[in-house]
Amino acid sequence: MRAARDGQANLTDTDLRRHPDPAGQLDELTAGGWITGDDLARILDAPPEEAFRLH
Repeated sequence: MRAARDGQANLTDTDLRRHPDPAGQLDELTAGGWITGDDLARILDAPPEEAFRLH
């Protein structure tokens, strides 16, 4: 995840694809309450230059 100024972060498809199971990693981060955001599942199919804002 890339840090942002206001306590939020940006997450990209490239960030998740570094893990052997990107979907599982995303599920684990959201289930544990580490990240929240709008339509996070879209991250997995988004172009690498599209960053998603996380809370």
